[in-house]
Amino acid sequence: MYRNVFGLIVDIDDYEAGTYLQTKHATYREIQLWVKERYGLHVSNHAISQVKALCGLARDGPGGAEGQDGPKLRSDKEAAIREAFLWFGIIKRE
Repeated sequence: MYRNVFGLIVDIDDYEAGTYLQTKHATYREIQLWVKERYGLHVSNHAISQVKALCGLARDGPGGAEGQDGPKLRSDKEAAIREAFLWFGIIKRE
């Protein structure tokens, strides 16, 4: 019987731990958990949708971010959600 052996060589000289970007899209739940762990804030799905609209990422259509009534988004939550978007690679730092 033969064994399959795999080797992986990785160059980590230029790796910066603070600039980790994921290649998949984050779910609202993942964003909520990240903000809760990092900042101790609870953010709602509506707050995430509002920030997506502010970043130009919201899709128009039924249930879209435009025309929704709700509480005004606090600036600390907006900043935390934007940081989560940067972390997950949803937006890039300008």
